[in-house]
Order: sequence, then C-alpha cells, then structure tokens
Amino acid sequence: MISATTYVITSDGIIKDQNGCIVLRIPNHPNPFEYVRNFITNVRSKTYNENWEQLGEKLILVVA
Repeated sequence: MISATTYVITSDGIIKDQNGCIVLRIPNHPNPFEYVRNFITNVRSKTYNENWEQLGEKLILVVA
C-alpha cells in the first residue's frame, strides 16, 4: 500500500491500487475514506487530489 500512486476506496472498505489490485480490506472501519486520507498525509507525508466517482460510494485519491 505504501507505493501506490492512486487509491480507489469503496464504502464497503475495499482499497485498491492504481492497477485495480486489492491492497487492503477494512470492512468494519467506520470511515475507510478518512483512513486512507490519513495514511497518505501522515504515513507517506504526501498530498492528494480527491475525485468522487459516485458520491459517498467510491473515492479516488491520486497522490501528488
């Protein structure tokens, strides 16, 4: 998960990388979108561009 340049997060807690491979599942997390946002900013020390594909259902974060 650390080397992905794009993260696709679904509301059911599935996180995929830029190739569509599942990198992590967090099905019981209350907010998987915020989990990945925090990972990018706090662990990777990067910024990201946010794009909702389906509002509230699927979020695409591109690491800048």
